[in-house]
Amino acid sequence: MLTLVGLSAVTTPAAADDADIVAGAMIGLGAVDLSFVIRDAVLFGKNQRESFQPNDVAEVVWTAPQSAIYHGMLGAMYVDDGAEAFAALHVPAMITTATAAHGAWSLANPEAARRTRFLGATAFGVNAAMSTTAIAMYFTDRDRGQRVVGGYMAGLSLANGAAAYYLSVEDRASAAMWIGQGIWSSMLVVHGVSAAFGAFDDVDLSEMAGLTLAPGSMGAPIPGAPETPGVMLSGTF
Repeated sequence: MLTLVGLSAVTTPAAADDADIVAGAMIGLGAVDLSFVIRDAVLFGKNQRESFQPNDVAEVVWTAPQSAIYHGMLGAMYVDDGAEAFAALHVPAMITTATAAHGAWSLANPEAARRTRFLGATAFGVNAAMSTTAIAMYFTDRDRGQRVVGGYMAGLSLANGAAAYYLSVEDRASAAMWIGQGIWSSMLVVHGVSAAFGAFDDVDLSEMAGLTLAPGSMGAPIPGAPETPGVMLSGTF
C-alpha cells in the first residue's frame, strides 16, 4: 500500500493536495488490510480450524473490491508505465486478492485446516497478480522494463510453484488444489522467462487488433418486412 504514496505524488506534481489525500486514503486502507493479514497469520501459526464467520465476511467485503480495483489499475497502468506501475501495484494486488480468497474460503469450508487456507490463498494471490501483469505485457510498448519484470515474475512464480508441488505431497487432502496452483505457477515461469529474454519484444497486440462500431442494419427478419436497425461490428485480428 505504501508504494502508492510515491506513485500518487509523482504523477501530477501540480496536484500535490490531491496526492496527499490519495496517499492518506491508501495508508488508511492499508492499515485495515494489515489487521486482517495479522489475524490470518496468527491463526495460521496456531493452525486453528475454527472460523469466526463475521470476521471472514468483513474480510471479503473489505478486500474483494480493493482487489478488483488494484488488478484493474495494475493492468491499465502497466500498459502506460510498465515496470513503474508493476512496482507500485503488484504487492497491493497480491495482498488484497489473497486476503479476499482466504475469507471466501473460510466461509465456504470452515473445516479446512487454517494452514491450507492461508498458504493456498497466498499462492492464489501471487498467481493472480502475476497473471494480470502477464496479460498486460501483450498490450504495452516493449521498452518499459519488461525484461526486468519478466525475470522477477519467473523467480517468484518458480518459488510459488515449487512450494505448491511440495505441499501437494505434504497436504494430501488438498493435493488437487496444490497441483493446480503448481501448474498455474509453471505457466507463469515460462511466460516470465520468455519476457526476460525478449521473446515479446516485437509483439504488441494493441496494434494488431482493432474494432469498429458503426450504424447498420440487421436485415429483415421476415421477407418483405422493414429492416431492423442495429450496429455493425468490424475489425482486424
